[in-house]
Amino acid sequence: MEIARGDWLAAWAIVQSMLDDDGPVLGNRRRVMLDAAWVITALRASGVDVAANVAALDAAWQAIPEALRGDRWSRILEALLVPGASALDEAIVLSASDEVPAVFRVITRLERARMLVADGDRAAATATLVEAEVLAEGLAHVRLTADVQELAARAGLGGGDLPHDPDLTGREAQVLDLLIEGLSNRQIGERLFISAKTVSVHVSAILRKLGVTTRTEAAVAAARHGAGWTEAPRPRSSGGMGFSAP
Repeated sequence: MEIARGDWLAAWAIVQSMLDDDGPVLGNRRRVMLDAAWVITALRASGVDVAANVAALDAAWQAIPEALRGDRWSRILEALLVPGASALDEAIVLSASDEVPAVFRVITRLERARMLVADGDRAAATATLVEAEVLAEGLAHVRLTADVQELAARAGLGGGDLPHDPDLTGREAQVLDLLIEGLSNRQIGERLFISAKTVSVHVSAILRKLGVTTRTEAAVAAARHGAGWTEAPRPRSSGGMGFSAP
């Protein structure tokens, strides 16, 4: 409940009471600790000094028998407690495993995006937040969706004053759909059976209509506005003569 409300201090108080409990270790303790690492990332992002929190959680985690911790869970938890670029990149990959709660696919990307914002890498931060938002919305996770959007807004990523109806053509909608997937002009052209030069023309038109200046800003804008902007028939990319006009 506290996490859902974004009351991170109250959420940590609950974690602390669990860590202070000398009673029998419950079966869900490992998951609670992983969630506690999420709480720490949110506290850190809000400006709280989390050194003591990190030390307490790490000590409690190390007290769990190694065989029960799980290598993936351990490396994800460590990356969230002491975030670094390579550790978080690895955590993002590890979070794709079915052994890891799906919310951590979003949480690891959110923490990585915070680092990218701090480093001034707006393009990479935007691309990472696009992935995080799509994943959060796919999980119907209101808290994480809000956190992703809040970071994007606070960092000034994507257009905040975008048109509600950019009036994209069908082909532009198809190009934007593939642009969101991170494809290059050449790759988009191969999917749509058009030249990379023609794709470039469509991308320029999309940026102009969305009121943004980069491909990644267009992607995050489209992610925020849902599927309406990219609802267009998908081209046949295999198994036939999928020709269509630009």
